[in-house]
Amino acid sequence: MIRYPQVGEFLLATVKKIMPFGAFCTLEEYGNREAFLHISEVAPRWIKNIHEFIKDGQKLVAVVIRIDQQKDQVDISLKQVTERDKMNKLEEVRRENRAQGIFEAARKESKICIEAFQAARLKLEQKFGGRHEALQAIVDATPGFEELGLPETFAKALSDLAKKNIKKPVFDIDTVVELTCYADNGIETVKGILSSIKGGNVRVIYEGAPHYRLKLSGTDAQLVEKEMDNVIATLEKEAENAGCAFISKTSKAA
Repeated sequence: MIRYPQVGEFLLATVKKIMPFGAFCTLEEYGNREAFLHISEVAPRWIKNIHEFIKDGQKLVAVVIRIDQQKDQVDISLKQVTERDKMNKLEEVRRENRAQGIFEAARKESKICIEAFQAARLKLEQKFGGRHEALQAIVDATPGFEELGLPETFAKALSDLAKKNIKKPVFDIDTVVELTCYADNGIETVKGILSSIKGGNVRVIYEGAPHYRLKLSGTDAQLVEKEMDNVIATLEKEAENAGCAFISKTSKAA
C-alpha cells in the first residue's frame, strides 16, 4: 500500500536534484518518496538563483502543501516553515532516534529474537503512538504497559532503560502583559496588583513600564496553560478593581 504524508505535515527532505524552477527531494520518513519543491516555495522573496538557497544533498525541514495521488505527486514548501516549526521537527527526529537506540539496546540486553522484538515494538507503537511515546508512557507510569504481554526480559530491560534515559518534558508558557495605572500612586498600585500572584510558580520579569513578562513551567502542558489563565484572570480582576488598564498576550505552552 502506497503511503502518503498529510497536508500540513512537517518532514525531513533531502535535496536530490536542483533545476531552474525548483528541486526534487526525497522524504526519508516515507521510504525516500519523491517530493517537489517549487522555486516559489523556497523563500519568501523573489529568487534569481535557487542555488543561493539550497544545495544538492542538503537536508531540509519542509511542510507538505499539496498531494495529488493520481499523479503520485507530493509538493512541499520551505518558506512556510517557521524557525519554531523547524526546531520542533528536529527535536522530534532527535527523540525518535534516541528512542530507536533505547529499543535496540533493550533487545540486545534481553537477548530476545528479532521476531519477538518486532512484535513487541509493534504492540507498543500501536498502544502509545510511537516508540518515544511508549518510553514516555513508561516513565509517566501510564496504564497499559504491563497488559501488553511483552516478553518479561525485554519489558524489564526497556523499562529500566527508559527510566534511566528519558526525562519528563518541561513545558514553558510566556506572557507579556501591559499594566497601566494613571493615578498619583500608580507605581505602588502596580506593585500591589503584581503581588496578588506571588507565592505560586509564576515569575514576573520587568521589561519597562507598562510591560511585564510572566513565565510558568511544568510537566503538564494543559495544567501550565490553566495556571497561566488563572494568573491572568487574577491580574485582570485586580487591575479592574484598582481602575487600571490591563492587556495580555499569551503564547501556548511549548
